[in-house]
Amino acid sequence: MNGTEVVPLAFPDNAVTPKVILDVPSTTFSCNNTILVSVKEMSGNGNRDLTYQWIDIQMNANSSAALLSNIPVLEECATNIPLSALNVTYSWIVNNTNYYISHGAEYRIGAFTYTPNEVVMLKLVVNYYNDSDLSSLKDLTQQSEITFKYLQSPLVAVVDSTSKTVSTTQPITFDATRSFDPNFTHGQVLHSWTCFNTTSNKTCNIGLEWGIDWSSSLLDIPSHVLTESKTFIFTDNVTSLAKDQFETLNVLLFVNPNQIPVVSIDSLSTALINVDDSEKFTGYIQSSEGDVDVNWYLVEINGNKSTELDLSYYYSYASLTISNESYTPNSPMAISFTLPPLSEIMSLNSTTKITPKLTISPYLSFAIKITAVNKNGIGYALKSFDINEGPTPGTFIKKPDGEIIALETPIIGQVGDDWNDLDEDKPFSFRFGVRTYFTGNYSFEEYGRKESGDQYSWLLASTVEEGEVNGCNDKKSYQILVMVCDRFEACTKGESGIFTVKEPLDKKKALTRATESLQKDVANGMPFSALQKLKVIKSELCNQTLDSNLVDFVLNSTISSLTTANDEEELMASLDMIVEFLPFASPNIMISCMNVLTLIRNKHSYANANPLSLVPATTVREKRATASIVDKTSDLSEASANTLLVAYDILISKNQDVAEVYLQNIIDITGVFCAHSDVSKIKRATGTVYTFLQTQVITPTTNQNETDKGLTLAGTNLKLLKLRTKFTQIYSSYLCGSMSNLMCSEVCLATTSIDQASFSVNIYLQKKLFSTPPNAPSFNSLVSELRHVYFADSLTGTFLESSSLQWNISIPIFAYLPSNYYQCLLFKNNVYWGDSSLCANEDYPSLILNSSEARLSCSCVGNGIIGAFSTSPPTPSTIYPSYLEIRLIFGVNIQGIVRAIKSPIGVVVSGKTKVGDVSINPIERSLAGDKNARRMSLYMDKSLREVVGDNATAMAIKWRNSLASSLGISFYRIKSCQIGLGIVFTFTITVPFDGETSTIGKILSAEEIGLIISEESQYGEVDIRDLSDALLPVIPINATDIIELIVAQDPTSLMIILASCCGGLIIIILIMSMGLSFLKIKTDRLISIANNRLITINLDTVQNRNNIQTIQPHPAQINVDRLQVVSRRQ
Repeated sequence: MNGTEVVPLAFPDNAVTPKVILDVPSTTFSCNNTILVSVKEMSGNGNRDLTYQWIDIQMNANSSAALLSNIPVLEECATNIPLSALNVTYSWIVNNTNYYISHGAEYRIGAFTYTPNEVVMLKLVVNYYNDSDLSSLKDLTQQSEITFKYLQSPLVAVVDSTSKTVSTTQPITFDATRSFDPNFTHGQVLHSWTCFNTTSNKTCNIGLEWGIDWSSSLLDIPSHVLTESKTFIFTDNVTSLAKDQFETLNVLLFVNPNQIPVVSIDSLSTALINVDDSEKFTGYIQSSEGDVDVNWYLVEINGNKSTELDLSYYYSYASLTISNESYTPNSPMAISFTLPPLSEIMSLNSTTKITPKLTISPYLSFAIKITAVNKNGIGYALKSFDINEGPTPGTFIKKPDGEIIALETPIIGQVGDDWNDLDEDKPFSFRFGVRTYFTGNYSFEEYGRKESGDQYSWLLASTVEEGEVNGCNDKKSYQILVMVCDRFEACTKGESGIFTVKEPLDKKKALTRATESLQKDVANGMPFSALQKLKVIKSELCNQTLDSNLVDFVLNSTISSLTTANDEEELMASLDMIVEFLPFASPNIMISCMNVLTLIRNKHSYANANPLSLVPATTVREKRATASIVDKTSDLSEASANTLLVAYDILISKNQDVAEVYLQNIIDITGVFCAHSDVSKIKRATGTVYTFLQTQVITPTTNQNETDKGLTLAGTNLKLLKLRTKFTQIYSSYLCGSMSNLMCSEVCLATTSIDQASFSVNIYLQKKLFSTPPNAPSFNSLVSELRHVYFADSLTGTFLESSSLQWNISIPIFAYLPSNYYQCLLFKNNVYWGDSSLCANEDYPSLILNSSEARLSCSCVGNGIIGAFSTSPPTPSTIYPSYLEIRLIFGVNIQGIVRAIKSPIGVVVSGKTKVGDVSINPIERSLAGDKNARRMSLYMDKSLREVVGDNATAMAIKWRNSLASSLGISFYRIKSCQIGLGIVFTFTITVPFDGETSTIGKILSAEEIGLIISEESQYGEVDIRDLSDALLPVIPINATDIIELIVAQDPTSLMIILASCCGGLIIIILIMSMGLSFLKIKTDRLISIANNRLITINLDTVQNRNNIQTIQPHPAQINVDRLQVVSRRQ
């Protein structure tokens, strides 16, 4: 066949019949767990009948929630077109009613919907419709039925101690308040106590005069009722309200004649402990006198034989001494101990030489034992329990074995039938997951929600070769994982081989198909399947942004499906899947997510762990029985706490109005963490980038050396907090418990760290702490992270409040400046900021050796949120004018030892020399006082275009305003600003004007302003910046570079008279000079005329000189007329 040949494809003559089966376990688990019943399309896609095979189910209890879900799977068809859910619709009918209860591929039956022993008939109607143009395909409809029968769960009967010693002079209490009926939401049971004297082998003879209530869950036996040196068995017959079920509790009691300590152990919620789980026990001890030595043991019980292992061999905190000064005689003292996982203890026991050696076996029972020894003898209490191991592992198969294409090939994980366990531990539940290997040799595991079906289907994103990175894709390979768990949540893991996933040939088309399948999942009521596909699409898109409309579509469907969910675990698992896509969602989805968080908080009793409540839960879980001596809340795992903090951190980053509930959530989590912690374990939880949380239990009387060294806080390994002496003295022994009737020596320290950036991105959180409270500091003055510091009762998680809660903390300072002033402030009760009476601080932060980090030491009282703030300088005892220079005269210690006065940091000069002393003297400037304006220029060696740009006028105004602001004067004082090449900034400083104000308390003259600018240029303090707001270096100038502008003075009267006289005299002189000049001219003319009339005789031409005739002139009169020609008369 060549590449151009066309081959027609005909319809098969005998197409494969489509098959769909309901894949469910034969039994189901109880106690509010979810059952996933999967309707799986196995094969076929043609024109044959659509049929179903159903399997009947028996429920273990009506407290189980059933989730029936359709998961399309293609196993046996060789075509590339899977049996798509796009062409299938579903309708569900219960008990043959005439209306449909659901049209999705999933149908949920909530817990306690039906009563024990009730039979429920469920009908599924499936429609396959043809959306193609092929007329040979037809629409198909089929229906089938399944029957559920709810069985009755046994009663849960629990007593505080199964064996203990007492003294006849002391009252005795038997606590069975944690017994309950799991078949009903109220959980109520009936109690009936009896007493048997094993020493005399007779029923106890206790008369009515003692007033003992034998039907109470809390049986109180007064002192002197029981005979000393006798052994008794107290039996509690626990019965359901309908009296159709009962369980029996037995307590073996030894009565000692001496004043030995009375001991009991806080009851467990179950008598079964998984080998991989830890469990917290609380022992209660009453002693009449003397020191009390306390020790914890693990007891192996094999029939009538028991073996004790001293746990202090492996865990030092399993042994302690209570001094007689630290307790009140005969007051009950509470001592907590968390039993590590038995698998861990057995591992230590088998690898050390310590004896005896214990073994784990389903045929053995164990007990936790606490002993208390005073000078009168030993008292003890013992609480027995059974152990539970996970199922025996079997096969786990991955399909297909061949090539896998991203977004196209469904990958199926199938749990084999060879997984096994005891019948009473069944049915199994399953958690399927994926381990992703990345280039760079690291991996990440992620598990989904609990399923009851033994197989699961995934679509996965493509992988790359080792060392290769395709865009943001650095996934190298995968493994699919499974946790097979029994009904008590003991799990065993299984995993497939490692495999890779190829990129689709047409990624765009593959993404389109995956999106269509995702949308159909939503339409069929399968939002979690849609979420898983959305995650793969997100991964395959790499750096591209997800379509927010698509994200909203899926998340809205997911959140809507949770409104009727009543299982806490499912809600938390759903939230874990939702938060991954919140950054891509719209604000409306954010609001819906907040509703989910509220739902989780209302469903989960962790929300009621502490009385400091800003946002009260709208519903409270009903207690199953009478309050116990210690009212505990249900535990919250660190993983669940992480999910909650991540969700709130994302909402904070999206500027959602969650400030109140965010702070309350922190309080809730720390409270429940404290109630389930002890000295052996630090519990932590982390959000995205804003929130870190940590709790730890401290015992000042036994680990004083450790607390003196400092305690770590959330988000850091640094030991920044220390307890003060007053704290240690008071809380080495204090009243604790829900009724404050116990003596405790353990205190829970709960801390959180809230990153400073969270207040920048969320205006509501900023307003909550920095705007609303009275006397709130400014957010801009915050120079540290904010930290919750709370001290809580380690039994109940309730926050303590006392003036004795005194502690010191070192707070790291951001961008520390030695010239700044700092203060510590404590935000109390999420309502108001305290003053220095609640939190005082040192004058100077301390510089950490070989580091640029500085820490502010604070001494605080009580609980609250603490932070460090910059503050305004205090009013000095001596006021130095800000417009004057200050001369600082330093006394230098050449040895380099003396630090600067009043500062632990000091001032270092010349490498190793420190300033030892300083004195302050203001320098008065020498002023001429001429009151004239000044003209001056500032010079900068920069390119004019680079600094100023195309708008020199605007830059000149900017520089003028900057100078005026730095000098504390009005900008009207700086005139005629010009910027020239070079750069030269020239301006005039005018004289003061009427009405001028100043920010420095004095109106400066132009002469003084010019000198200040000159000084600033010499010190490099002139604040002139370029277009990019970078500080420009100004060339220093001197006072001689400043030009004084002298204004001409106004003329006086004397000057006017003098000027007038001088002017008149000058005019007279000018007239006389002109007259004389005219006279001279006329005279010269007359002389000239007279000379012209003279007769000249040449004597040399006269021959006879002796005959010369002599002429005798006669006198004549000459008249001169100024205006006429001169005439002469004879």
